[in-house]
Amino acid sequence: YEEISTDPDFVIKDLSTSTARLVIELQQSRDGVRKEYHIKVNKARKLIERKGLLIFTHFPAEDTYFVVPGNWFSEVEPISNPAWGGKLVYPISRQYIEQKGWGHYKFASKAGGLLQFIKQYLET
Repeated sequence: YEEISTDPDFVIKDLSTSTARLVIELQQSRDGVRKEYHIKVNKARKLIERKGLLIFTHFPAEDTYFVVPGNWFSEVEPISNPAWGGKLVYPISRQYIEQKGWGHYKFASKAGGLLQFIKQYLET
């Protein structure tokens, strides 16, 4: 039994003030890389409100991930997903993710990497 929480998955804090600098939400695809992904509206709203970052992983099928800045969700309209009982989701295509430079990256890659992306995100 795992309790579902509205707390972010990770919080990066400023060590001098203990205030949150960045919240990170995780989402996972066990099926590997897809042509399109759907992000639930509730998760996206939390990211918008908290100026967070979504890290979408592909485990165990692949050791890859992509990232989506939370502010992106305010730029697009959600759609209804019949496979999820008509729940509203934000669609994002693999092509768009790659055009924006948000992924698909291997966790083991030495070029850039997740920590570098987070650092650059914090600096903007």
